[in-house]
Amino acid sequence: MANHFTKSQLDFIKRAENVRQFNIDVKDLQNADNQEAVRHLYHKHMFDDVNNFESLFVDSVNVRTLNSNIQKLIRHRNFNELYNPRGIAGIGPGEVMLYVLVNGASLAGIQRDRDLSYPGGSYEIKGVKYSGDIGAYTDFNLSSRISGVSTITSKLIALAKGFGLTSANDTAVSKNNMKELRRQAPAVVAGIEKEYARTASSATKQMILINNGQSVNQVATGQIFFAGVVPQNKIIIERVTQDKIKPAILA
Repeated sequence: MANHFTKSQLDFIKRAENVRQFNIDVKDLQNADNQEAVRHLYHKHMFDDVNNFESLFVDSVNVRTLNSNIQKLIRHRNFNELYNPRGIAGIGPGEVMLYVLVNGASLAGIQRDRDLSYPGGSYEIKGVKYSGDIGAYTDFNLSSRISGVSTITSKLIALAKGFGLTSANDTAVSKNNMKELRRQAPAVVAGIEKEYARTASSATKQMILINNGQSVNQVATGQIFFAGVVPQNKIIIERVTQDKIKPAILA
């Protein structure tokens, strides 16, 4: 068989041979022992054309540095396979990417509240979207192990019913209804949200918020909006759905 290919044929072969998924389990990422090997796999099979791949690795979670390094990968055809790889149960958007980029990292999977740990600390990672109408990061959940949330949920549902915004059997308070409640009963809603913020603060001590939506304010999909401790006064309630609070974090 002839092995003298044209450039277009070589480009086709490279594309056809492109690996789209690794046989990796979350248990393989639960300590830093496999980090060098995982980095090797991504570099060899998905980012072999990225010069100085190892220069993207960092020793700490610094938003500016990480976003600069992520920017160098975003336009790559295989970026999504690093940012949100298929086939690894219990891993959310950005977790494998940060495992690769942060030296000494390990991932917890679904068993603990801290997704990423490294020698400098540990973080809960959330893929979020920015909601311009309320100026907050939304579309994420906090730990189901937070106590006292059901009481707060009941207060909000009852308040919405009391103002005639929902029917007797409703177990939801929409985003628009939350806006109306803030308009009609600002002090009451503020008190409920403060109570929720105190309750939820145990799950927001160290967080990384990754843009899982459209590019906004020069932060592209896959880059980081925020990393650190979320102040309690930034935690609000976006809506209630099926008796569960959907939180938001003010930008």
